[in-house]
Amino acid sequence: IQHLRGVLDRAAIVWMEDSERSWWRRVLAFSPVRFITRGIARFPKCSFFLCLVVVQIICFLALATLATGQLSLATFAFFEDRTDHLWENSKAFSQAQREANNAGNGNVQPQQSRDVLPMSIYFSADDDDVFTRENIRQMRKIEQHVLSADDYDEYCFAGDSTVDGGTLECERALSVLDYFYPEQLDDDQDDEDGELIYNGMGSRMVNNITHSLALMAQGEGIFRYSDYFVESSFRSAKLKSKITRLVFNQGMPLDGYKSIAKIDDFNDMKDDIDEYQVDFIEFLEDENDDASHMRILWLSDGMANEEVLGYLIHDFGLAIISVLLVVLFLWYQLSSFWLAGTGVMQVVWTFPFGLLVYRWIFWQLWVGPMHIIAVFLVLGVGVDDIFIAVDAFKQSANAFPKNGEDELEGEEKERARTDRLARRLEWSWRRSSQAMLVTSLTTMAAFITTAFSPIITIGSFGLFSAILVFADYILVCTIFFCAIAVYGAHFEGRSPFCWVRNTCWPCLRSRAKSFPSWHERLPCIPCLFCCCIPWISTTILPYEVEQKGLVENAEKEMSDVTADNSEGGSEDGDVIKTKVRPLEAFMRNEYSPGLNNKWGRWIVLVYFIIFVALLVVGAAFTTPADEETEFIPKGYNFRDAIELNNEFKSRSASDILRVSVVWGVDGLDLSDSNGFDENDVGEVDYDKSFRLDTAETQAHVLKICETAPFYNDLRIRNDEYAVRCFLSDFNEWVAETKPLEPLPVVGPKFELLLREFVRSDPWTQTYDNLVGFVDDKLRFVAVQFNTTIDDDDSINSQEDALDAWEDYMDDQNDDAPEGVDNAYATNSSWLFIHLRRLLFRQALVGMFVALPIAFAIMLVFTLNIIVCLYATIAMLAVVCAVLMFFVATGWDIGVMESIASILVVGLSVDASVHLANAYVEAPVKTRLKRMRYALNTVGVSVLSGGISTILASLPLALFAITIFFKKFGIIIVVLIVFAQLMSLGFLSSILATMGPQNGMGDLRVPFRWVRSRVAKFFAKE
Repeated sequence: IQHLRGVLDRAAIVWMEDSERSWWRRVLAFSPVRFITRGIARFPKCSFFLCLVVVQIICFLALATLATGQLSLATFAFFEDRTDHLWENSKAFSQAQREANNAGNGNVQPQQSRDVLPMSIYFSADDDDVFTRENIRQMRKIEQHVLSADDYDEYCFAGDSTVDGGTLECERALSVLDYFYPEQLDDDQDDEDGELIYNGMGSRMVNNITHSLALMAQGEGIFRYSDYFVESSFRSAKLKSKITRLVFNQGMPLDGYKSIAKIDDFNDMKDDIDEYQVDFIEFLEDENDDASHMRILWLSDGMANEEVLGYLIHDFGLAIISVLLVVLFLWYQLSSFWLAGTGVMQVVWTFPFGLLVYRWIFWQLWVGPMHIIAVFLVLGVGVDDIFIAVDAFKQSANAFPKNGEDELEGEEKERARTDRLARRLEWSWRRSSQAMLVTSLTTMAAFITTAFSPIITIGSFGLFSAILVFADYILVCTIFFCAIAVYGAHFEGRSPFCWVRNTCWPCLRSRAKSFPSWHERLPCIPCLFCCCIPWISTTILPYEVEQKGLVENAEKEMSDVTADNSEGGSEDGDVIKTKVRPLEAFMRNEYSPGLNNKWGRWIVLVYFIIFVALLVVGAAFTTPADEETEFIPKGYNFRDAIELNNEFKSRSASDILRVSVVWGVDGLDLSDSNGFDENDVGEVDYDKSFRLDTAETQAHVLKICETAPFYNDLRIRNDEYAVRCFLSDFNEWVAETKPLEPLPVVGPKFELLLREFVRSDPWTQTYDNLVGFVDDKLRFVAVQFNTTIDDDDSINSQEDALDAWEDYMDDQNDDAPEGVDNAYATNSSWLFIHLRRLLFRQALVGMFVALPIAFAIMLVFTLNIIVCLYATIAMLAVVCAVLMFFVATGWDIGVMESIASILVVGLSVDASVHLANAYVEAPVKTRLKRMRYALNTVGVSVLSGGISTILASLPLALFAITIFFKKFGIIIVVLIVFAQLMSLGFLSSILATMGPQNGMGDLRVPFRWVRSRVAKFFAKE
């Protein structure tokens, strides 16, 4: 109540300062900033505590949001453009395959018969042969461990065993051990007599391993599948393979579920299977440690999620190192542990604030790995604001000297101290808040540009980062200024270790008498740090102008331009010379005077002009990525297992580029889908006009099956397995099994016979995913073509094939009869081709959109078009420098590079804007003195902010596991280095050499001229 009365009294004083004014004039004259800063200066600790309570409430609400599952974490960052027709076609076909139920049980799919989810275990020998007896025994041990698991039958793939209510029988694992543990092997039998059953059911290993390997090389009978288990160099002349594998398939729907069509059911079942697979990781790790001559790797969706999550936790933990580095640097630069600690905590508090806004205002439900980057990003951006705010407050000490304050006593001294603190807070807040607002708006603009990306994960990251920048600005202007007030009232001028205001001697003396034991004197240690350790205060000095009285009102408005006094102080007598830090000494004594030298600034300017020209030329060689972005580096299980999979002689189905021509699927309804869930692709929109029960529609499908291989641009293989055409095999099946049925089969009988065909052996495995019955009605069909397109082909070659397929399908649809005139060709590999184009285009467009926005924001606040133009050129040079770095390191424009190319504008603008703003606001007229003023006032802050951002990103660049985060750390470090060079080098030199002076480029000059002309015109009238 006492504090509240004080605040109200201050308000009354402000309100009644001029009682002669009318009430509305007093309202207009009322300054909220002055009112608030006076209240904060009067009660600094209370103000900080109230802000802290509000922040803690926000933190509690954010934790409650996370604890109740209102925000979910996505382990992988899925880079998908859901607005692209290629993505929609591919996912719509995949979802339709998931919903299909050819068993004829309505919407109930046979148990564990669909959606194979493999768990692969790879073995890589240290030498050139993995098939040694010792290695084979260890493989057998691992195989039996998996097969004998208690819940193996609950998750295994059962195939057709459960169709029509059959008993569930797990299909055999794909195991190379079938060739080494044949059935019916006994002591009298030899494995060369050809009578053994190679099914892996035997209890003993064959005597002659070489004979089994020779049979595998011949590839006859059961051994025709052996290519799946050996590397590409395996053959009869070289019966050795360095690698092999075991594959255990899991299937859906699980017991208790009807189908996999519903996304919620599918995710629940997939989570169960993932959990089941993860349980084997610990066993496999132990086996890998025990293996003496080979390495054991494993791969599945569940195992990959678990492994990547561990890497993400590791990389996120690097934020602790970043925070510690930034705190130490802040402590060193600000000479106050209080400011360093509260400053970093204020940055940390932006995340609960941002999460609440992100979730409850923008209604975002997921955060992904990319959002972790914002921790390091905002840490650097926020610390830059801290330096600006603290430096402004320290400079205010010279704008508002004590003027005999120390000679007062009692309440008068306290009132004078409070009034001076209030004026300092108001002055520093007005000055720093504008500078921080400019940089915050430009950084937010760059992030918001990213937020409009059609790739949901990138767009949400941009939105979240923009919210964090906004939250950081709000918290710096509120709670951190309260912390500055506490610093100014209690800690300023004391040791950087100081936490309390009390003197140490009375404390130690009283406790020495009352409590002689050492541990009872421990509470005096804070006093000891505050008062008993000698420390030289490092308050920022104003630079000394050579000519006394250069600016008449500089002492009133600016603390950085003071008259030179041979006695060491100003005429006001309270500016004390103190020791400066190394960065300040370099900026004021070395660099700033160097720009005053005519030859020095021209040399620097010419050097940077040549440097910028080279960067622009080098940036022109930037190219889009030819390969998908790798997430984990080599040497880790996840990455090595994927690479090992590509070395087998017979690749998996996913490695063969198969183009499917689809009829009956019209697209997706994404209204209720979740963009962060790769499996949630919405609901399938089936083509209502689709029909295949007429002779004309069947003839059109057969024509595509027969004629497509003759189009060379489509790159279709020239072999017997090139085309999987269900209609050709269906007609042959009808001719054999229904000889009296006329061809083509038309009318209602077509669907009845087609379902029977799909459910018959061997056509079930061939066409179960290419012919789809949903709710007992034929909804879609597809013809599949195996192409010669390979992963090793150039990206341009793959783009040509994609364009050829799209042109071909357009021509076929134009000639197609009604019912099959809405077909399309799809393959999941084509999604990367579009993503590649999109990322490259987004990087270029984003940069050239963010730059004009940054220019416009700077122009609004500086009102000098020439200075803004120079600053924009400096930012463009930083962009080119980063692109040149990509070229030099061989990085193409992938996901991380695309994001960085846009963010570079927002992060590089800070240094340039601070210098440009200080140059414009300088209370001097000549360009040299303006530039020197800018360097001496904000140069140290700019340099300190850059160093703190580098320190925040350095742990990622050095210690991150994931390539994504490591690249981000490296890019930010390189970006900040170039931003510092371009702002302190290029921008400073060009402003010192050709900067505007005497009102040149000031937009207020033409406005004043127009206003004067208008006033004269009306005066004449």
